[in-house]
Amino acid sequence: MGNNYQDFTFAQVLTAFDKLNSKLPVDIYKSTIARVDIGVVINHDTDQECNRWLDYKGKLPNAMIKRSNIYGSEFRQTNNKFKGYNKTFEAFQTADVKLQEQLMRVELTGNNRFYNKRTNPIGIYTVQDLTNPIKYQLLASELLNFYVNIKKKPNLNFTYWTTKETRLYGYMNNSDTAIAMKQYHKETHKKERGQYLKLLSKYQDVEQEKIVFDKLKSKIDFSINN
Repeated sequence: MGNNYQDFTFAQVLTAFDKLNSKLPVDIYKSTIARVDIGVVINHDTDQECNRWLDYKGKLPNAMIKRSNIYGSEFRQTNNKFKGYNKTFEAFQTADVKLQEQLMRVELTGNNRFYNKRTNPIGIYTVQDLTNPIKYQLLASELLNFYVNIKKKPNLNFTYWTTKETRLYGYMNNSDTAIAMKQYHKETHKKERGQYLKLLSKYQDVEQEKIVFDKLKSKIDFSINN
């Protein structure tokens, strides 16, 4: 294949391992795994999605920059890294490949400790483990779970909002004014906090909120079942 923007199925993974094992002078299935990358490529506007990412369990995202262009966002932690980036842009910049679609790659990288030294270890120790369909599914679920736990801005259309609603949303989303109201006007803040939550429920585009997750899930299911 030679790239990471085309679909790669579980059957192709097994074929690739067999081919490597026949070409190399070692039994690759006994080789120790130091790091595993899980990636999915979908057709989606990267800026639209990554600009929504606020934090992951308190960790702020970092901008991914290449040649002065921001082309994605990533969360870096001690044992793992999660990123979403414009694959169309990256492929052209690094390999001079012009992709026609608007592609976004979502990727989770984790070391041995991330996958194995925890409450519910996946058990990825050797290449042989990567041939286990159950562990393959668990790795895919790990990527989806990480994505779900990213705190995101809601998809909102302000076209039909009243002036009062827009002002309420503005002050609730400004840390200084929100803290000041909570500290000095507790009863008003409590009341308006409830109004704010109803406001989000009223105008939030539920279908749009799910679109990236559904695209990721669809690609993962295809990879697992083929």
